[in-house]
Amino acid sequence: MGVDLSLYSVALGNTERYDCPVCGGRNTFTVTNNQGTIIFNCYRAGCSARGAWHKGRTREELKSLKDKRTSSPKPFKLPDYIQYGLANSKVVQYLHKHYCRDFAHRLPIAYDPRQDRILFLIKDEDTIIGAVGRDLSGKSKLKSLNYHDNISKPFIIGDTDTVVIVEDCTSACSLLRNPEYTGLALLGTNLKSAYIPWIKKYKKVIVALDKDARSKSLSIKKHLSFYCNDVSVWLLEKDIKDMEEV
Repeated sequence: MGVDLSLYSVALGNTERYDCPVCGGRNTFTVTNNQGTIIFNCYRAGCSARGAWHKGRTREELKSLKDKRTSSPKPFKLPDYIQYGLANSKVVQYLHKHYCRDFAHRLPIAYDPRQDRILFLIKDEDTIIGAVGRDLSGKSKLKSLNYHDNISKPFIIGDTDTVVIVEDCTSACSLLRNPEYTGLALLGTNLKSAYIPWIKKYKKVIVALDKDARSKSLSIKKHLSFYCNDVSVWLLEKDIKDMEEV
């Protein structure tokens, strides 16, 4: 293996970044504790430091996992004033602008009249477990706002066996123009370890973050290659939600 993983203490489900012990790259070495399997990887070009090691779970980790399973998390609930569906012309115009005209009625959306945001609903079957609001006023400093605490499922729209990983919910919905694709939004540029089981379900994975996050796209592709057989990257010139064709 060539790397002494006992030097790196990473909590269950977390990823930490260090200087690479092989090539010396500054802050290029990541260590992930995925349910007791330690995955390490250096993102510096030419460095061979990568691999996985099953160390099992410590007694403390097993107890923490048991406590999480037996605790009762507070169910997610949106405020009563939220309006569901195509609530008004601003919502419709936003979806039309981003090439969602033909299937807008199929999207899991709502509207927050107090913050003037279109909401994209994250569901587990028929239960809403989270929501992401996109500002429609053009006045808020926060274009995107999470209405939930940390959740273990990304925003997914579509039912094909090819998933395209994007940053935001609008881009994920815009992918429905092409019947070959399912859209999956990371809700940012970071790949959470909790999202990996959802991504592993697809036969083909395409990473397509925005132009200013190309290095992140390549890093995510490299990381997902440990779990998925067919992973590729689209190097985009503009956001998918702003492209006339996909």
